[in-house]
Amino acid sequence: MCCALGDATTAVRDERARTFVRKFSEISAKEVKSALQELQREASKALEKEGVPKSEMRTQFEVDLRYHGQGLRLAVQVDMKDLEKRGLKSLSDQFDAEHKRLFTFALNLEHELVSLRAAVIGKEVSR
Repeated sequence: MCCALGDATTAVRDERARTFVRKFSEISAKEVKSALQELQREASKALEKEGVPKSEMRTQFEVDLRYHGQGLRLAVQVDMKDLEKRGLKSLSDQFDAEHKRLFTFALNLEHELVSLRAAVIGKEVSR
């Protein structure tokens, strides 16, 4: 039954990602926003080719972060308004909170971006 429901209600989706390894001291929130918006445009064009109107699209932004010099990276959702308002601190605060939740501590190290993602999702359609 679950599989039949999944077949009956499907959202069209296109996700674009880019490796973007930069320490926070080497980038700005404006650069991150611009790169994410470029990925969004690419994914939106793909959905437009599938016949999905722009008015029925929504975008989820995500970045992978880590502490500089560390291997472990964690995914963090990006709220564009918060990124504009608070800058990269909006991302580092989320990362530190998630790191603390998972490992009971946060490190006092510089943050580093690893990759960027934009997932554009079309309105759920019933078949």
